Amino acid sequence: MNRNLNILQIASVGLPVTPQLKYGGTERVISYLDETFSKMGHNSYVAATGDSVVKGTLIPTISKSQWCIDGTVSITRSIIRKDEIINEHYQKCIDYLIKNPDIDIAHDHPGSGLVTTERFKKAQPNLKIPILVTLHGAVSGKYHERYAKWAKISQKGSGVYFNAISESQRNEFEKVGIRVEDVVYHGIPMGRFVPSQEKKSDFLFTIGRIAPEKGQDLAIEVAKRSHRKLVIAGEVHSINENYWKEKVEPFVDGDQVKFVGPLTDEEKIPYFQDASALIFPLQWKEPFGLVLIESMGCGTPVISFDRGSIPEIVEDGKTGFVIHETGDKQKDLEQMVYAVNNLNSIDSNVCRSHVENSFSIETEAQNYLNLYDRLMNS
Repeated sequence: MNRNLNILQIASVGLPVTPQLKYGGTERVISYLDETFSKMGHNSYVAATGDSVVKGTLIPTISKSQWCIDGTVSITRSIIRKDEIINEHYQKCIDYLIKNPDIDIAHDHPGSGLVTTERFKKAQPNLKIPILVTLHGAVSGKYHERYAKWAKISQKGSGVYFNAISESQRNEFEKVGIRVEDVVYHGIPMGRFVPSQEKKSDFLFTIGRIAPEKGQDLAIEVAKRSHRKLVIAGEVHSINENYWKEKVEPFVDGDQVKFVGPLTDEEKIPYFQDASALIFPLQWKEPFGLVLIESMGCGTPVISFDRGSIPEIVEDGKTGFVIHETGDKQKDLEQMVYAVNNLNSIDSNVCRSHVENSFSIETEAQNYLNLYDRLMNS
């Protein structure tokens, strides 16, 4: 590519795009890419809520993001007529593309997705640029109708393209008929996620949305069995309050198990640096998991099960332990405890180098630029 591009990234209405996010993996990805595209000399535009803060140019679609903290640890929707807000957001995105033909590519990071709206169908003949849709989530049985639409749209000649964030995720979406152009792994700013020069502590760290699929209850069990302290970070969404109240909160004693709530990048990095390991006992097929590379970038190994993208990101025995699940909970917990007890076999420098070589934000940005170039010339 021999020229600077005009790139429009499209966010959803749930959360703002800002460097100060405490929750929001997709929004972090957009923020990191926006910052990196701008540094590389490209014109970065971000269509997002008005409370967003970006390095490039913000295209505000609605005034404020639609999720808000309710005053405790929970996060709840602040609006009832959500579909109307989403439609307004995407309509403004499409209107902007029509009025600004100098945009080279639109990169949609879907909530419910730009390309299935009625406004897009009507406007598509007037849109002469490629639309790239990044699949951020896992395949869910709830969205058969959406996937059928995406599958139809993804066929050659539509001008709409889909990419995955891991090979595991790609395989799952191709099973439901969606044509996936490429896999682009996420990346992180390596200058921000750095190892500490201090000696590590012996506590375990787990971070993520507090939910059954993230397995914080299993992390607690492993900490108890291995006689390690555990620090839990993350948000409790209203849909998972029962899990929090029954499986996690009763074991938070402020000593062996400590809960620190949601954290910004700046706040979580010291935990990554100081912990002996990130314990991540997933109970679902994680499409990627930014916290994995954040941890390893800080020189801290990861212990997780071999679900979803984990084997693609963590090198078993080198940057952590990828545990094969047996289906027997007790045996699986024993394997995790064994991994905790053998963390001294992992070299923190290898963890860091692994992320530098494969998961830097510069690598992700360049891979997207290569994909943009291919789509613009297809």
